Amino acid sequence: MESILIKSLIISLSCVGFRIITSKGMIGYRLRKPFENLTGWKQMIMKPLVLCCTCYASVWTPLIEYAYFKLSWHTLLTVFIVACINSILMASYDLISAMIKKHYSNNTCKNETYRIHSN
Repeated sequence: MESILIKSLIISLSCVGFRIITSKGMIGYRLRKPFENLTGWKQMIMKPLVLCCTCYASVWTPLIEYAYFKLSWHTLLTVFIVACINSILMASYDLISAMIKKHYSNNTCKNETYRIHSN
């Protein structure tokens, strides 16, 4: 059970990392941008590949597990664990990002200057 959780955490961190670097304003956004306005079956195909972090688990978990570990009977369990971890991590990331944006959009914060004081 311990190895399943460690594998799930490794896969989940790679999925969340990929999702963060393909966010708007990040270096990998041009990978994601062409697929954001898709609808219908095209969107359903692209969601687990580049659009939805929780959906990444269904595609990327078996691929990563096949490449680095061995596929086994508990791959399905790993998919569900990775989906849960991805959801929790992305919700936390979105919450922290919103808090930071709110803090820096505050008028009092715009006038603050940050200096390094040396002795």
